[in-house]
Amino acid sequence: GKVLLRFEAEETAGLTGTRWRVTQFADDQGALIAPIEQTELTAIFGDDGTLAGLAGCNRYSATYETDAGAMHISAIATTRKSCEEPAGIMEQEMAYLAALSQVSTYVIYGDRLLLQNEAGDIIVAFTSTPPAKAQLTREVLANLTYQSQFTESGEAPLIDGEYSEQAAPGSAMQTRVLLTDHVAYGVLNGEPAAAVVLASSGGGSGIFYDLAVVMVEDGEPVNVAVATLGDRVRVQEIGIEDNFIVITMIKHGPDDPMCCPTVEVMRLYELSDGELVLVSEETLGQLESPAATTGLTAHLWQWVETASDGERVTAVKYPQRYLLAFNADETLQLRADCNLGDGVYRVEDSNIRIKAALTTNKRCPADSQARVFLQQLNQAESYILESGKLMLNLKADGGSMVFEPVARGE
Repeated sequence: GKVLLRFEAEETAGLTGTRWRVTQFADDQGALIAPIEQTELTAIFGDDGTLAGLAGCNRYSATYETDAGAMHISAIATTRKSCEEPAGIMEQEMAYLAALSQVSTYVIYGDRLLLQNEAGDIIVAFTSTPPAKAQLTREVLANLTYQSQFTESGEAPLIDGEYSEQAAPGSAMQTRVLLTDHVAYGVLNGEPAAAVVLASSGGGSGIFYDLAVVMVEDGEPVNVAVATLGDRVRVQEIGIEDNFIVITMIKHGPDDPMCCPTVEVMRLYELSDGELVLVSEETLGQLESPAATTGLTAHLWQWVETASDGERVTAVKYPQRYLLAFNADETLQLRADCNLGDGVYRVEDSNIRIKAALTTNKRCPADSQARVFLQQLNQAESYILESGKLMLNLKADGGSMVFEPVARGE
């Protein structure tokens, strides 16, 4: 009658709502191997049948179905980055995604998830990595599910600060939701809270910003409310003070084109009955800069050609895919075919200096002129506004990039 062993029930992780990290997966020979050091393979299963995660280099998305222990994963899509380090990362990615496509059943033991093929062989093994309880760290905020009006499900499960999905079935465009660097910590309604700014795009020229509040509920961080800040606004500062979220930002005035907001305001938001309510908005002033009177900020510009010595040397096949917006605070935004970018510029008299880079890394069509577009922008040394057109003259007699304005509001 002596007790020899004593057991306690192990808490079992749920398939959905858990961030799963791969500990082993089947290589192309069917052998279980561990991920390469300094790489991470993850999976988040959504309640709506969506699957998203990291494949080592690229992020991926898919759909899945379950029924009494059976599982089928389909429609696997990835971003299109190419990583060189560490060695073997791209081969690992292909093997992991191939394993996911062969999943037939699944089983959960405690904090472990095992995916199996039709023969019952384990092909992917995960361990759960839930967000740290009651800690609103940057890492937790970057791996949280947020409410989103731009995704099909109405949610954006971020992984390392980013989530993406197809803008529409069969579309090459991607809807992306990003966690920006604007994060504030404080107390709202007597509870610890974090306020963050999210940026969302659907592959077009618009970039939409949202204010999101995260609080701890039942020991877990939860996005409790979201409020829209606007399209192509420029957030400057965010803080939590005296039970209010305080945001300083630049928004559009009544005559501002979409590319170039100029009105600096301070907004106060409060969390009331689970919603973010705009309490007040104070205008701080009108943005001024050396570029404000040049006409550069008056339009959203599209690249139509690059000319040299009066002869056309580069004709742009799809001008609407190559856009440039000069902001009044001497920053700029651009679209280079299927990618977005930003940068800064400086003007003095008719001289201009541009420093621009891409912020997305999609693989564009074979006939893309994005690389030339970006290279030439960074070679600009002077500009001319003439007959409604903008000409950026390039260094070393490299010719002139010719831009035409896009209709206001596009």
